Amino acid sequence: MEPIDYFPAGKKDEISTKGFLFIGIIATVLGIYFHLMYGNSALDIQLHDTYIVTSFDQIFYNIAMYAFSCFGIYQIFTKIFKVHLSKISGQIHLGIYLCFLVVLAVFIYHVYMTRHAMLIDNINAYTANQSVYYLILPFLVILFVILQLFFIFNLIFGMYKKMIR
Repeated sequence: MEPIDYFPAGKKDEISTKGFLFIGIIATVLGIYFHLMYGNSALDIQLHDTYIVTSFDQIFYNIAMYAFSCFGIYQIFTKIFKVHLSKISGQIHLGIYLCFLVVLAVFIYHVYMTRHAMLIDNINAYTANQSVYYLILPFLVILFVILQLFFIFNLIFGMYKKMIR
């Protein structure tokens, strides 16, 4: 009796490969746009007694860097080492990354809008800001950890399948 392959590996996962390339290009364009239009406009994040200041364009450049590195691994790593990665895991990886980007966009929008609200009513905006931070930031961290686990699982499982052939 032949074992069932729950993670069928194809020649190449086109959806994940092109998806990460598209996200990387869009994030790079947005980073350049924010840099040109707003200069080094800062994104201020205050968590309890820690104050984090970063520019908007750096967030987009980091997103692009991650997306391009995933594209490189899905495209080039599989060709160099002749490893077939799972299409299902690659698509789940891309889907979770898109969810991560949506939650990150909501978080950035909230930070930007509360900065304007703090000019009008400092106390209430700060309290609302803290409560949303404590809800969204753990969710972002959990999404990113799950994202990395799927990515690592896909790499290890692809290498393992190559070894037993």
